[in-house]
Amino acid sequence: MQYVIFSIIPLILIFLIGLNQWFFIRYSIDGTKLIFQRRFFFIVHKHTLDIQQIAFVYDITDWRERPKDAQMFGTPGGPYYQSLVFQMKHGDKHMIHIRNVGHLPDKLQAIHPDMPIHISRTFED
Repeated sequence: MQYVIFSIIPLILIFLIGLNQWFFIRYSIDGTKLIFQRRFFFIVHKHTLDIQQIAFVYDITDWRERPKDAQMFGTPGGPYYQSLVFQMKHGDKHMIHIRNVGHLPDKLQAIHPDMPIHISRTFED
């Protein structure tokens, strides 16, 4: 019986690690593309935005202020999560629920210095 339990524990840990990756959104910048991705084992969900087409970025501090017509990516929740809204020049809105904003505003400003960014708080990467 104990061998069965010890053989199941690694499977549970692998599942929990995969579940952890599913809930956390990672970002990367590739040239002028801002790529948000969420992984679940070998399945990768990507959401790509052209940085040059972003009109402005702001965060949602009150959930009642969220835009109703925004495309959402990620799972909201937790004290370290932020809901960032990327308003595009052509009118689309993309709402990304991300855990760690960190240096994202500085990286975006380096690529597109004219973009207004209104983020009330950031957390380190």
